[in-house]
Amino acid sequence: MSDPAQAPRPRAWWVALLLNLLFPPAGYAYVGAWMAVAVTLLVIVTVPILVMVATLEYPPGFYAAGMGPAIWASLAVLAILGLHAALLARRAPGRTGPQLPHGLLYMAPWAAAFAVNLAFNAYWPNPAYAISSEAMQPTLQPGDVLAVEGARNTCKADPKPGDVVLYRAGAAHYLMRVVAGPGQRVMMASGQLFIDGKPVERKVVGATRVMETPLPVEIVEETLADGARYRTIDFGPDGALDTLREVTVPAGAWYVLGDNRDNAADSRVHGPVAARDICAVGLKLLSSKDGTRVGQRP
Repeated sequence: MSDPAQAPRPRAWWVALLLNLLFPPAGYAYVGAWMAVAVTLLVIVTVPILVMVATLEYPPGFYAAGMGPAIWASLAVLAILGLHAALLARRAPGRTGPQLPHGLLYMAPWAAAFAVNLAFNAYWPNPAYAISSEAMQPTLQPGDVLAVEGARNTCKADPKPGDVVLYRAGAAHYLMRVVAGPGQRVMMASGQLFIDGKPVERKVVGATRVMETPLPVEIVEETLADGARYRTIDFGPDGALDTLREVTVPAGAWYVLGDNRDNAADSRVHGPVAARDICAVGLKLLSSKDGTRVGQRP
C-alpha cells in the first residue's frame, strides 16, 4: 500500500496568493519559483535604498507624492505578486515530505528581506525625521521632514555652533540648535544672547504669526562669531526664559537653544547636553509646506 504522507500534495493557489500578499516572496517559494524569489528579493532590498538616495539628492523626491500614492502603489504591487504566484501554483508540481520544514523554507526569503529592511532603517546614515514640535520655528515647522547625518542606531556626532542637532534625553529625541561648546560662557538678557561676554549679532528681518499668540511676532536673524546665521522667533524681551545668568558649558557638553526662544524647553531648562547624547546633525529639509525651503540646511 502507498503511504498517504508520501503522496504529492498540490500547491493551493489561494495559499500562494496569501503568502505573496502578506509575506512576499514567500508565495513564490511555496510554488518553487526560485528565480522569482531572487528577483523579488532584489527589488524589495534595492528599491527603498534607491528611493532614499534619490530623495536625499533631489528633494522632495519620495515626499513630493505623499504617503497615499506610495501606499496604493505598494498594494497594487502586492496584488500583482499574489496573482502571479496563484497562477504559478496551478501548474506547479506537487510537494512531498514533512510540511513544517517546507513552511520554514517558504518563510525564509521574507525573513531575510525583513532583516535587511530593519538593518537599513537602523544604519542608513541619513535617516529622516518628521517635525512635530514648534520649538524650532521658524526654521522647522510641524510637518517638515528633516534628513540628518547620523544613523538611528548610533549616537555619535561632531557638531559645531550653529548646527541643528538631534539629541536624546532618556527614551525621547529632540531637535535644537547648538549655540556654544565646551568652555564657552552663555548668558541671556532680555532676549539678547551673549557668548563669552559678547552680544550675538541680531537683526529683525520680518514678522510672522504662531499658534502661541494671535499677535505677529518678530523674526530675528542671529549671527554667531563663526559666521553661522539662522533665524529665531522673539515674542518680546520679557519672556520667562529671556533672561539667563551666565553659565559655563562644561567639558564634553554643548549648549542648545530652540529657535522659537519663548517656546522651547532647551538648555535654559535642562542644562547643557552631553556630547555622548548628541546623535546626529541636521542635513537638509526633504519636505515642507513652504517649497522654497526644501533642500536647505536648517
